Amino acid sequence: MSRRLSPVSGVLAILAAVAVLAAAFLPWLGADPAHPQLAARQVALRDLFKGIHDANPPFRGSAEFVLLICVAALVVGTLTASRFLVLLGALLPALIFIDWLVLEASHLASGNLGAADLRIGAWLTLTGAVLGLLCWAAWRRRSGKS
Repeated sequence: MSRRLSPVSGVLAILAAVAVLAAAFLPWLGADPAHPQLAARQVALRDLFKGIHDANPPFRGSAEFVLLICVAALVVGTLTASRFLVLLGALLPALIFIDWLVLEASHLASGNLGAADLRIGAWLTLTGAVLGLLCWAAWRRRSGKS
C-alpha cells in the first residue's frame, strides 16, 4: 500500500488549504439591516452548538480559529502523507459550514437564506472542504490500486 501522495492530490490539498485559510478571514454573509450581528466575520464556536449569537467572540473560541487548525492539518497531512490529517482538515470545514448555515438560517426573521446572501468566505470554506475531500478520495483510490 502506497503512502505517497500523487501530484494531483497534493495540488488539491494545497488548494484546499489556501481556500480554507482565506475563508477564515473573509466575510461569510452579507449585511442584513435587521440583523447586523449576522454579518460578523467571526462566529463563536459555542454558537454553532448552542444556536446563539455572540457579537464579539474571542478569536481562539471562534470557528475561524478551527479553520486555521484545519489548514494546518491539511498542510501537515500533505507533507507527512497522512490521509487521516487530510480527511480531518477537509471534513471539519464542511461540518462548520453546514452548522453555520443552519444557525444563520434559523436567526433570519424570514428564514429565507439564499445562495445570494452568502459571501466569499462561505463559498471558499465549502470549496476548500470539497477540494480536500476530493484529494482524500483520489489518494485513497490510488493507494487501493497499489
